[in-house]
Amino acid sequence: MTATGTALRLHLLDEPDVTALVGTRIYPRDRVPQGCARPYLTCFEVFGTHRLAHDGPGGQRVGRYQIDVWAETHDGARSLADVVRIALNGWSEGNEADQVQAAWLLSEMEMAEPEVLGRADLKLSRITADYGVQKREAVT
Repeated sequence: MTATGTALRLHLLDEPDVTALVGTRIYPRDRVPQGCARPYLTCFEVFGTHRLAHDGPGGQRVGRYQIDVWAETHDGARSLADVVRIALNGWSEGNEADQVQAAWLLSEMEMAEPEVLGRADLKLSRITADYGVQKREAVT
């Protein structure tokens, strides 16, 4: 996970409304433990770029992060997705040299996973949200 992705995860773990629903169950997309309790979140960087100025590095990095909400029911997924959105929209933190300047919701899509591992009794609801995150970075 990138440094910004790690900061995003730590920020969500610091939000009481998020942890009230998922505890510490926030994982990179391919690291969910088998049999993980629900609900949980997965996140990863879809892409990122370093901004440039006319004279070289611009000192900013902008990334697109996908956060998937996984829950037993659509209502559970919707509630958690709303809590995550509230926690991330407008998020900024850090010091002058290493600062998350802004985060914002780009898009959201509701999905139903018909079954898990071929078992019709293990259904999941999923909401996928993409967030933009702008971060100040040291210019080297």
